[in-house]
Amino acid sequence: MIYDRPVWQLMADAAEVLSQPYTAEAIDSWYRAKYPKIKPTTVAAHVRGLTANDPSRHHYPGLA
Repeated sequence: MIYDRPVWQLMADAAEVLSQPYTAEAIDSWYRAKYPKIKPTTVAAHVRGLTANDPSRHHYPGLA
């Protein structure tokens, strides 16, 4: 962990402040502003793993 909480927990903070429907770009921008040490690829993997209708979600069973 780079920050005080794991990326998947920080995702809940992003969901509280961002407007729905959430976009990958908005989430990525939020992370870049608040948590710049987290790699964009990590954010993208979490977005994919936490998106219910993403066909690649099964590759991230820990996030499902």
